[in-house]
Parts: sequence; C-alpha cells; structure tokens
Amino acid sequence: METIQSFAFLLLELTAPFLVISFVIHFIEGYIPYERMQQLLAEHHPFIGAIIAVLFAFVTPFCSCSTIPVVVSLLNKNVRFGLVMIFLFASPVLDPTILTIMIALLGVKVAAAYTGRLYFRF
Repeated sequence: METIQSFAFLLLELTAPFLVISFVIHFIEGYIPYERMQQLLAEHHPFIGAIIAVLFAFVTPFCSCSTIPVVVSLLNKNVRFGLVMIFLFASPVLDPTILTIMIALLGVKVAAAYTGRLYFRF
C-alpha cells in the first residue's frame, strides 16, 4: 500500500511541473526558427550536422521533459531523424545546470569524462 501511495504522490507532484513546462516550451517554440535550423542542418555534411545538433543541445537549457516537444516539432519539420536523435540524447545531458552541478560536486575532469563517455563509446 505504501508503494502505491508513494507512486501516486510522485505522479501528482511531477505532473504539475511537466504540464507547466510543456506549455512554456510550446509558447517558446513560436520563436524557434525551425526552418533556418532545418536549412542549416540539411546543407552540411551529416558529421557537421551532428556537431551543430550537439551545439544546439548545449545552448538550449531543456530538461528531458521539455526536450520532447522540441523533438516532435523538429520531426514534424522534416529535420533528419539522426540529427534529431542526437539532439534528443544530448540536450538533457548537456543541460548547463546539470553540468554546473556536476562540476561543482565532482570536478571538471569527472564532468568531462561523463559527458565524453556518453558520446564516444567504442
């Protein structure tokens, strides 16, 4: 019974911020130049496009729940699927808040190793 109560509490506690963030991101999406982004990603080599997607993920302070509406919009605008997936995975990881906290708590070397390991798995 305690597990169900904890689940219900977390569900209610997280639903409100998710809805608020979703509405705010939907409002902000009106100002994101998706056509320019699509043109920028399409006119370059896929490797360069991947670098641009990672840079875009770094400068957008979106958590994973607010990344999803942006990803859906990118897919609806016919941006290459692979580049959208790069943005999807990079955006929450490269969130400046998370990187700042990680650097403060664990140091620059650990934060760089964590971020690098996520992208350069061999």
